[in-house]
Amino acid sequence: VRIWRAADGTPVHVLEDHDGSVNSVAFSPDGAVLASASQDGSVSLWRVENGDLIRALGEQDSPVFSVAYSPDGRTVAAGRKDATIWLWRAENGEVLRIQEGHESSVLSLAFSPEGELLASGSEDTTVRIWRTEDGQLLHVLQGAGALVKALTFSPDGNLLAVCADGGRILLWNPREGQQVGAFEGPPEVEVDSVAFSPDGALLAAGWVDGRIALWDVETRTLLTLLEGHTYAAASIRFSPDGRRLYSGSLDGTVRVWELR
Repeated sequence: VRIWRAADGTPVHVLEDHDGSVNSVAFSPDGAVLASASQDGSVSLWRVENGDLIRALGEQDSPVFSVAYSPDGRTVAAGRKDATIWLWRAENGEVLRIQEGHESSVLSLAFSPEGELLASGSEDTTVRIWRTEDGQLLHVLQGAGALVKALTFSPDGNLLAVCADGGRILLWNPREGQQVGAFEGPPEVEVDSVAFSPDGALLAAGWVDGRIALWDVETRTLLTLLEGHTYAAASIRFSPDGRRLYSGSLDGTVRVWELR
């Protein structure tokens, strides 16, 4: 795992502990800790300031494809190949719960902004909405038609964007479990990543051909296509002020886009 200074691209740390590929990373809300999930079945917590390993979580018996921090920073969730979701107490590594329900690998996870919901996307083509307080399954969202590689909540928590087949991104009301809209991309291009801007006005989607689409959320209008990657835009994030978009690609590069 490599950590870079966002302002100028300077390498800060190289974190080495995993014995397999790193499939997912997530910063704690305060930015002090980085969680990394690996093919070797482990989730590692790193101190960002000095690159020290704090602890390793989980039993190394199933690859981990996704990891997420709760908004209060107290819980780390991980989605595994064995279709389970593990939740730990971040401060001491205590296992809080193991959630079951998916029929195949859990590829994506996202907490709602207030932390009351956890959304999980799976290779079984469903999205499941869980109540974080007790792990109760609230909704099973169907219709993606493909493995769900990425999903994200809007900043106000009223929308859940889900990558689907045929270049689509489905919009759901996560509390009611109802689909409320969709963004239509090129049907021949698979969606690999998705992110809302901090103000919720824009939705970005990374495609397998390397392009990144920006939509107006209110009007569902395609605003622009960002081109530069030569392979899949597998991960995208907005800067906290919404002025930049960061994209990581399977072409081996991270690009920084000035938006406004």
